[in-house]
Amino acid sequence: MKIVRFSIIITLFLFICNCKNEKRESAKIISQAEKSLVEFKDKKNEETQTSFKEVAENYERSKEGDKVLVAQRDKELFLYKYDVIGNDKLSNAADSLAVDFKQQKLIEHKDSTDDYSETYLFQDLKVTLRYLFEKGTNLFIDEIEYKIHEIFDMGDLFVSNYRHAEENVFIVHLEDYYGSLYFVYYFSSKKLYYAGHLSVDEPKVEEIGIKKKSFTVKKDNGKIVVDTFIDGELFGTAIFDKFKNISKAEN
Repeated sequence: MKIVRFSIIITLFLFICNCKNEKRESAKIISQAEKSLVEFKDKKNEETQTSFKEVAENYERSKEGDKVLVAQRDKELFLYKYDVIGNDKLSNAADSLAVDFKQQKLIEHKDSTDDYSETYLFQDLKVTLRYLFEKGTNLFIDEIEYKIHEIFDMGDLFVSNYRHAEENVFIVHLEDYYGSLYFVYYFSSKKLYYAGHLSVDEPKVEEIGIKKKSFTVKKDNGKIVVDTFIDGELFGTAIFDKFKNISKAEN
């Protein structure tokens, strides 16, 4: 009987010890798991900080003309890109001062079915887009014709004018429901240059509605910088550093 009691006591003792070992092992596992979780969070924070750093670096590079700045929070609602056209530099590129161009008030806008043209009258000059059938559309500035030979037929046409001293930047708008295209031209001393174009696509326009697009323009060290705003908030920056010289039409 004593042997049985002793065996029971031994069994209970071993069971309790085993439970304590398991408890210690469980505590060890939990501690290790907590440590791993902390390390994981630290790593994620480090990755997040790195990603923020990369965004900042990309922004700095974008100001140098290497990349386009796109607002990350809106990338699912809008798509933004720009293309630089040509290989020429501006003739007055030596001017390293950054200057802002002021948008000029449109005084009058006229459509003419007689010669398939649209005329935009500003305070200092007149801009006309005239459709020439197989030649596409040419641009007239104060009656001087420039052979841009573009096809503007996929949206509502409009021209905005930005001016500083004797220099102008024209943006030809081609706006449509799901996206818009904008052609950028630089004009000075009766010379016209095509900088390139930028686009804003709106794949979710049916959900969020049409948003107002606006621009600011400046020249910085021979580059034309166009900031695009959507409903008043900066969305993208296009930096044009090479240009295509547009020849005048022969009379």
